[in-house]
Amino acid sequence: MSRKLLFEDASVAQCDLAIKTRNRLLKDLEENDFEDIFDSKVINYREFKKHNIIDYLIAKDDVIFFIENKNVKTSSVLANTLMKMNRL
Repeated sequence: MSRKLLFEDASVAQCDLAIKTRNRLLKDLEENDFEDIFDSKVINYREFKKHNIIDYLIAKDDVIFFIENKNVKTSSVLANTLMKMNRL
C-alpha cells in the first residue's frame, strides 16, 4: 500500500513544495506535446489525452507524490502517471 499525505494534513513547507512541483508539471504539460509518450501503445494503451493527465494531477491530493517527483523530469512523471492510470 502506498503512502499518502493529504494537503490538509501536511505542513506549510511541504504544501508549498508540493504545489510548486505540481505547478511545474502542469506548466510543462501545457507547453509541450509529449507526443512520443501519448502515442506509445505500451505506456498509454487506454489512449489517455493530455487533458486527462492534467485533470488527474489537479485532483491528486497527495503531497508525498509531488515531493518525491520534485527533481524528476516531466516526461518520466508523465509515463509513470499514465501507467498508474492504466491500472485504475
